Amino acid sequence: MTKVKPHFFNWISYRIGDVGFRLLIGVLRPMNFCLLARPLYFWSNQQSFFMKKLAICSVFLSFFLCYLEWGQGSEQSGFLFQAAYTIFFESKNVVDNFTHPIILLPFVGILLLLSQAFRKEPSKRWTIIGLALPGLLVLFLLFIGMMSKNVKIALSTLPFLLSVWWLLRLFRQKV
Repeated sequence: MTKVKPHFFNWISYRIGDVGFRLLIGVLRPMNFCLLARPLYFWSNQQSFFMKKLAICSVFLSFFLCYLEWGQGSEQSGFLFQAAYTIFFESKNVVDNFTHPIILLPFVGILLLLSQAFRKEPSKRWTIIGLALPGLLVLFLLFIGMMSKNVKIALSTLPFLLSVWWLLRLFRQKV
């Protein structure tokens, strides 16, 4: 018959033995002391940076989920990630494609967002510039969707706009 031990540490010592338990506690106690000794603002800053990076990545991913339709009767349609793949990998003149502002500006903005996602501390100025450039295209798509009464185009811009709102809200918070 086994004894039921109510406390978690008692359960661990029962499972791994007394020697293993003493080794485990010997490793954990100094770590707990170090974690508790650090100031609280250090942890809130780290969490804030992580949340900003997560929000930047969600803006990046949601940008490519915007939906496009062109032609008569929605003959041709696709998401932005499909259009980007076609522009970058399947076209003959990639350089000629970059000269158009509808392609160049969002591409530069996405590169700025990616650079901010991989920095130690994302810069507010460069992140906002990186949001504005693809944001122009997304707002243009929202305008097109509302004017043509195409619900699919208009609703496909919402994830991007909500991600931008979340990121701007994180930058406004005082840490």
